[in-house]
Amino acid sequence: MLYHLYKGINAIGNFKYDILNDKLIKWNKIVPTFSSMDKNTKLFFTLYADMQEECDNYNAHYKEIVEKYATIVPQGNLPENIFNVSCIPWLHFEHFSSNSDPIENKIVKMITFGK
Repeated sequence: MLYHLYKGINAIGNFKYDILNDKLIKWNKIVPTFSSMDKNTKLFFTLYADMQEECDNYNAHYKEIVEKYATIVPQGNLPENIFNVSCIPWLHFEHFSSNSDPIENKIVKMITFGK
C-alpha cells in the first residue's frame, strides 16, 4: 500500500509543495512515513523506508526497517520531504483531522485509512 501511495502522491505535483525556512518549495519527491509499535512497550512511533523503484524491493526494505526498529526507538531524524500514512483498521470514521499548529507554518500531508 505504501509503495502505491508513494507513486500516486508523487504523480500529483501539488502534493510536493511545502514550506521550508519560511519559503514555499517543491520537493522532487515526497516519501511516506508509517507507524509501528514497540513490541515491549506497546507504544507507537514513526518510521520511514527509503523508496525503491520496484514494489517487491520496497516491501522487502519496509520489512527490514520494521524488524530492525521493532524495539529501538527512535529510528533517527525523519527526512523533511515526507507525507504521513496512518491506518486504524479497527475504527470506522468519516473525518480525521491532524491539524498542526498554524504558528509552525508547515504543510502536513496525511493519508489515514480506517475500517
